[in-house]
This record gives sequence, structure tokens and C-alpha cells, in this order.
Amino acid sequence: MTDPALRWLPEGIDGPSVPDDPSAFPWSDGEPDTAFVAAPWAEAVLYELHLGTFTHEGTALGAIDRLDHLVDLGITHVELMPLGTFGGRWGWGYDGVFWSAPHFSYGSPDEVRALVDECHARRLGVIVDVVYNHLGPVGAVGPGFDPFLTDAHHTPWGKAMNLDGPGSEIVRARIIDDATMWIRDYHADGLRLDAIHALIDDSPEHLLAELSRTVEELGLGREVVLIGEDERPDLTPVRPRSEGGYGLTAKWADELHHAVHAFLTGERQGYYGPYGAPDLIGDHLRDGARHQVVSLQNHDQIGNRPLGDRLHQALSPAAVCAAAPLFLLGPSVPMLFQGEEWAASTPFPYFADHQGELAVAIRQGRRREFSWALDDGEALPDATAESTFRSAILHWDEVDDDLHAEVLETYRSLIALRRANPDCFAAGAPCEVTQDGAVITMRRGRFTVICDLDALDAVITED
Repeated sequence: MTDPALRWLPEGIDGPSVPDDPSAFPWSDGEPDTAFVAAPWAEAVLYELHLGTFTHEGTALGAIDRLDHLVDLGITHVELMPLGTFGGRWGWGYDGVFWSAPHFSYGSPDEVRALVDECHARRLGVIVDVVYNHLGPVGAVGPGFDPFLTDAHHTPWGKAMNLDGPGSEIVRARIIDDATMWIRDYHADGLRLDAIHALIDDSPEHLLAELSRTVEELGLGREVVLIGEDERPDLTPVRPRSEGGYGLTAKWADELHHAVHAFLTGERQGYYGPYGAPDLIGDHLRDGARHQVVSLQNHDQIGNRPLGDRLHQALSPAAVCAAAPLFLLGPSVPMLFQGEEWAASTPFPYFADHQGELAVAIRQGRRREFSWALDDGEALPDATAESTFRSAILHWDEVDDDLHAEVLETYRSLIALRRANPDCFAAGAPCEVTQDGAVITMRRGRFTVICDLDALDAVITED
């Protein structure tokens, strides 16, 4: 019987399992003189990264060597894309099956703990991206997985996770156990919950409310943030449980991204269809609050493009620098995606190490999905090719080059301004927004931020 709760598969999804003893790791972040406390949520600046492409090594230990860059940038929390074991050697991680076992290519459980410990030594919080809305297409076999999916509900990935039917108590317990494991045994400071709109649950207590309650009951004495990615405008996830909500800390909010991206690029395909009017930018800024995480770029908005090109590649670094203050100095919690801060030359295309019929289906499906973007005979990057994965690995030797260094200094300065003035720029602090066409003005305390998205210019003044 395959156990979905396995903690370590050093040879991958088809290999043997090895026990993991979290109590044996020599943590340094809990000693009285070094006890770590993450920055308050309202003052957070997040940085999303993918361990496999963040460094040439593609490992947890390799990432440690780049943490000082994040400290210098002004980041407060590192958000790690999913770590759980999935099929193949590389991938984004959203098709994981053994959620509690770090993927073998990233390193052992203790090496992942070492990364967290080193983050904490540098006063960086750690948020782990977890995926409970579906199982990956490879590896979820055996009686142990039988209760996990149900025909009673459906999602874009097929059968829904069984959260409210016969056997659902097993599934719910596995999810709660995994979530608390990252917090308890890996000292994570929070979780990013993928696509919570696909967690369909008609139980008296929604799974997410149970999760937030369980995390509180851990009694850790520190803030643990729970962020839900939700494409719906509903605020139920972030309402207190006492008011019928789920008690999450925040939602990923893509609306501001969509409004800015559609205006700057002129793109109207897919979910950009309703966007493009400049007034929508001001509207979504006014809706901003501490319960939102916003980003000018993230893994989805780059990686789900046909070529995985970044915004500065589709437009220009000047366009990125003109729009960045709307996110970094706005009323919500900002998040960067790896390499954004220096206009990295590397794309971030979708990649997955699948073989056979599944690989063929992925290639054919992506060609259908992006037919609008292709000229006759033009090919997409092969999502299943190793070269596509390797194309996304950051080139750290370019950071100090002239153009990259200029963008980096812009980002560093904006984040420094935000962090030095929490009374004005903290998430949820007052933000008065006015707009004249493509010129958006934010009044934040004694600061005025003016972004001209036509002229690609930004000006910040202080009274």
C-alpha cells in the first residue's frame, strides 16, 4: 500500500522511501538569543522563487548562497514554489503527489530545513507554496490514494479533491497534517495555498477554516500567515471564522496585475479580455488592503505565456520601472518573482519532465491553447524538454551589468522607501488614489507617488 504521507523519496516518485526524523535537525532559529520573528505582515515584501531555477545548482543548499542578495534588496519573506515530490526530474511542482516529501532534486528534508534556518538567520521569513486542490498525473496509485478524489465535484483538473464525501476524513487529515508539518517540522512562517477556489467543500466547517483553526491551536507564539490563491472576488477566505469566513491572512489578488498588464501590453486574450481601460488600475488600487498580495509579475503570469517571457522582454525595462511603484508602494502586500528585480534575461516558461503519451498531450494541448500567438509553422518551446527547463535558470553573473544594475537599484530604492516608512506604506494604511488617464497618483501619508504609464515615468515626492 502506497502511503501518501511519505516524508522522503531520495530516488524520486518510483523509488524507495526513507524515514525522516525532524527532531534531529540542529535548529539555530529558536535559541533565546537568536529566536526568529518574521516582519509584521503589514510590512512584508515577498519574493517568490523556484528552487530548481533560482540557482545553477537548483537545490536548497544552492539557494543559501543567494540569500544575502534578498536581504540587500529589502525582502522580508521568501515564498518557495511547491516542494512536494512530483513525477520526473524537474517541474513547477504543482503536480505533486507526495506533498510532505521534498522533491529529490531540491535536496533532503534536512537540507530544506537548513535553507529555512539560514533564511531565519538573515531575518527572512519563509512561506511554502502547497497544493491541495488536485493530485499530479503521475504517481498517485495504490489503495492509499483511493479516497482522495471524488466525482461529486469537478475542477479544471478533473475530479475534485474529496473534502466532504465518504472517506473525506482521511483526505482532510492528510491535508491538515501536511500543512502543519511545514510549519512545525520545517519552521515555515506561512503557507501559500494554491487555487483555493477549487477546494469544493460542503462540510459544516470548510477545510480552510479547519486549517486556520488548527494552525492557531498549535500555539507557536509567532505569526503564521495563510495566503489563499483565489480567482473569485469573494472575501470569505479572509473574513474571521467568527463571521463565517475561513480566517486566512490574505488572498493572492491578480486584478491589479491584469489591469496594469493589459493596459501596458494591449493584450486582451483570455482573462485579459475585461481589462485594458486605464481607470481599472485606479479602481483596483483603491480596493487594495492588507488582505491582498499583489505582484507585477509572478510564476503564473510569466510562465503561462506562450514563450514564458517576462514583462520587460515583452515591453521594456522602463515600463517595468514605471509600473513597479504601484505595487511596491501601494496599499497591499507586494511580491516579486525571482529575477524581476534586475530584469533577468532568462524567461520562465512552463516545464515538466513527463514522457510518453502524457508528454504528447502536454505539447498538443499547449499548441491549441496558444494558437492565437503563433504564426504558421511557429513552434512553442517544448514544455517537456530539458532545454526548456534549463532556459529558466537565472544568470546571476548579469546582475551587475549596466541595464540590470539600473533596474535593481530602482527596485532596491522603492523597497527601502517602503520599509523605512511603515507609517505611510504599510499594507492597509490609507491610500488616496486619483487618476487622469494613464497618470495614476497615490497619496500615502506624507508621500505622493505619481506613475505615468504613457510616458513610462514615476515620480515620488515627500511633503
